[in-house]
Amino acid sequence: MKKIYFLLAMAFIHGTVFSQTTITLTPESDNTIYQDFPTNSNGKGAQFFAGTNVSGGFRRGLVRFDIASNLPANAVISSVSLSMYCNRAPLSTSFDVKLHTLLQGFGEGASDAGSFSDGDGVTAMANDATWPCSNADGFGGCITSWTGGGVFTATASATTPVGAAFTNYLWSGAGLVTDVQNWLNNPAANFGWAVIGEESGTRTVKRFGSRENSPANQPQLTITYNIVVPVQLTYFNGRETKQGNELNWETAQEVNNDYFLLQHSTDGSAFKTITKIKGAGNSALLHKYRFIHSEAAPGRNFYRLVQTDFDGRMVYAPVVLLSTKASAGQIAISPNPVKDRIYTGNTQPGTVFYILDYSGRKLLSGALSQPSIDVSGLVAGQQYLLCLQLASGKVITGKFMKGD
Repeated sequence: MKKIYFLLAMAFIHGTVFSQTTITLTPESDNTIYQDFPTNSNGKGAQFFAGTNVSGGFRRGLVRFDIASNLPANAVISSVSLSMYCNRAPLSTSFDVKLHTLLQGFGEGASDAGSFSDGDGVTAMANDATWPCSNADGFGGCITSWTGGGVFTATASATTPVGAAFTNYLWSGAGLVTDVQNWLNNPAANFGWAVIGEESGTRTVKRFGSRENSPANQPQLTITYNIVVPVQLTYFNGRETKQGNELNWETAQEVNNDYFLLQHSTDGSAFKTITKIKGAGNSALLHKYRFIHSEAAPGRNFYRLVQTDFDGRMVYAPVVLLSTKASAGQIAISPNPVKDRIYTGNTQPGTVFYILDYSGRKLLSGALSQPSIDVSGLVAGQQYLLCLQLASGKVITGKFMKGD
């Protein structure tokens, strides 16, 4: 009875919910645009504004966080909150401040209105956002324009009432989770949020610390996410059969799974791909896979499974080891890979040997006068076939790898 040797892979290739992580980000860019000063901006200013001034002119903040560079591509967002520090408010009355998803990018140039005139901004510099421009040219015109006041979704992603100054306010909820997940999945669509205060009446404006402010007063986006595993592998094992080494594996779940690579090694270190098998893509059903390696040499054979996502990400399963016996008519070559000499254990008079490559080309041949053959001249890293023709005319063979 043949034995089955395997390492059980009762684990996840990636994991179902692999881990939960929380990170906090500060903005990549922020700015203020001014309705009644349409060519002004405050790109490098320490504050941004949302609401109306004493004359009823609108101020809108713009803020963007770099999501894709800070989270794993396969993260699943579970919660999002944005904290912003209000450091000035003409009235302590609470007014709703809303976050609307921007549908067009904005610029942050070198403009800085300082602490006393930042409520009205300063002449925009190159690449600053202004009321009519998503990116100004620095000479009163636009490099790229947008609908006056920015282009954003009509429905707010989150709303929080903001009252007195010198207080941190928090925005959270499903809308922010949706936005951040979308930006992670499609980084090119991440234009950030428009921060819009109460725009009816006057003196509703609230001033918030920008990314240029002191660290304690900067906006902070806190994201909690899980890593969800595309492929749940229930087992990966192997056994020796008459046809060759049989490898089997099963998945209980596949998400974004393009294909598997099955790799082979005779030393457990240098692996070569022997087959590529298409995955199920996206499936919650059980899928069984099978491959027979008919060219395995007698001795130790290591097998490694590599799962590959549609985006090219590769993850390795535990290695399976099969100790394959020589069958009748086969030579057990050891060690394998062979460094300099093959030890055949055969000294029968009249035995002839020859060595072939896998194209069938004869590379070495001669009469076997000792129980070893010098193969130091063969190319390392290649597989070869050793044939011994006994005096009786019987031919026995063995496969081997030439090592360094």
